[in-house]
Order: sequence, then structure tokens, then C-alpha cells
Amino acid sequence: MALPAHASVPLFGGPAGFWHRTAAFVLDAVLLALVVYFVAERLDLPEVDYERLPLKEALRRDLPRNLLTGALTSIYAMIMVGTWGGTAGKLLLGLRVVRHADGSKVPYGLALGRSLAEVLSLLPLGLGYLWVGLTPAKRAWHDYLCDTRVVRARPE
Repeated sequence: MALPAHASVPLFGGPAGFWHRTAAFVLDAVLLALVVYFVAERLDLPEVDYERLPLKEALRRDLPRNLLTGALTSIYAMIMVGTWGGTAGKLLLGLRVVRHADGSKVPYGLALGRSLAEVLSLLPLGLGYLWVGLTPAKRAWHDYLCDTRVVRARPE
């Protein structure tokens, strides 16, 4: 008897909840902040004092560091999710990012798109992230846009 093309029993648990995803996000933010700090220092990008400068000038001076942060964050997410199924924070907490339709691995292009789409979840006061805690599907807006979901890697 031949096995089906896709396993009928998922190799993961249910959806990851808001607090698990938030903890993973914080772990990744700390890791990325350290990486950005060291890369920015290496590139001699100045730290901007937002208290001493008008906001418009501070934002202009901080643009290179912000672009670096965005690029490193997107590349990090693309490589980690595309290769191992989750960022370091998610993997440490036993979470995985999978395709919503069939639970399969997320390809690199979609992982990059998902990372870029997170801006849409963040911009309206983080409502797209809060959506995880407000709905039974436990999916953020960027998960809906990219047809992904975050699941517990092990059944409970």
C-alpha cells in the first residue's frame, strides 16, 4: 500500500498562542539588536540622540541604521524560516512556521515576503500582531497574507 503524498497526521501540535509568539519575538529582537549594534559599529554608523535633535533631523540621521536593521531582520527571517522552519526565538520555544494549507515547509521567497509583510501587522499600533490573541485561528495579519501559520512543533 502506497503512502499518501502528504502525511494525513501533522507532525506538529496546534497553533502557537499570543504569549508564546510574543516571547519568541522578544528573544529574536534581543538577538537582532545585538547583531545590528555590532554591524553598525563596524560600519561606523553613528547613534542618534533623539532628545537633542528635532525629530525630522534625527530620523534623517538614523535612516542608515534603520535600513540596516530592516535588511538584517528580513534576511535573518528568510534564512532561518526557509532553512529551519523558524527564527531562533521560535525554535528555542518549540515553534515552527509552516504553510497554512498543508503544514509544509515555507520556501525562502515566501519567508522573505512574510518578513516584509510583518510591517503591515506592526503599523496600525501592532493590531496585526494582537490579532493572534483575538481570534481562534491564532494567525497574525502577515500569516493571512502569506498563507502561513505558527504552530507548536510538538503536540501537547
